[in-house]
Amino acid sequence: MGTPLVSVGIPIFNKVESAYAMLESVNKQSYRDLEIIIADDSSTDGTFELIESYIWNRRQPRIIRNLSRIGMYQNFNFVLQQASGKYFFWLAGDDKISEDYIGLNVSFLENNPDFIASSSSAYFSRGNLIEPAPVLDLRESPHLRIVNLTKNLESSHNVFYSVVRLEAVKKFKELEKSYAALDWSYDFYLVMKGKVETDCGGSIIFGTNGISRVPGSMKSFANNLLERALPYFRFSLFAFSHTAKNLPNSLTYVTSFLVKLNLVSVYNRGYITIRNILKKVIRDTYF
Repeated sequence: MGTPLVSVGIPIFNKVESAYAMLESVNKQSYRDLEIIIADDSSTDGTFELIESYIWNRRQPRIIRNLSRIGMYQNFNFVLQQASGKYFFWLAGDDKISEDYIGLNVSFLENNPDFIASSSSAYFSRGNLIEPAPVLDLRESPHLRIVNLTKNLESSHNVFYSVVRLEAVKKFKELEKSYAALDWSYDFYLVMKGKVETDCGGSIIFGTNGISRVPGSMKSFANNLLERALPYFRFSLFAFSHTAKNLPNSLTYVTSFLVKLNLVSVYNRGYITIRNILKKVIRDTYF
């Protein structure tokens, strides 16, 4: 019996400094039955040229260049819609996976049909330092999975970038939209739908130059004044409605979490605004 096909979706934009290492980590996978789909979102820094010239020792990937920018989440959705494997996962342009990453996670999912997704130990690359991310226990009841996810939501990258059953991820229609923290909505969707393994062996290393690190990135997702004031509004709306529909017994906990998340966000944004105003006043007055 042959191994199941795994689709690797690589949406990328202006990652010329890290793209080669990312491609190498895919090219060196011990697991061979891969469908690799790369969509460059009209990069301007030489990323597309690097991808085109890269030499593969496995089946040549499908390389697509968007004629004009379609946006981050739209590009994530684009590569997903091209996928045809039994399993699927995204890989960002500044991330890397160990050589056994795909093989270990596919083997786990094949042997554990009650799990919807599987990932490996996560690490964050910060300059010359490699720091381990918290390990999330998402193997218990749906409520405990939600609790454990929300405790480490900002470090849940290896949930979003897990190897997942394609039929499940294609039902996540939120990717047709675009808003701040949409990746958290996907994480909520997965852990409500099934168990997620987050420490299957192997490793995935995340770069720290993603869009969330770009100043003003949250505003770029805002479509109106409400979203500017409450950048997590649409994520909160999804998490609340999805919990009410699928896990009503957890609604009190999720509501409390979302209220706290938004209040902290408003406080932090207000603090930063006031601090910047005071800095400007002091600079203009004394210098």
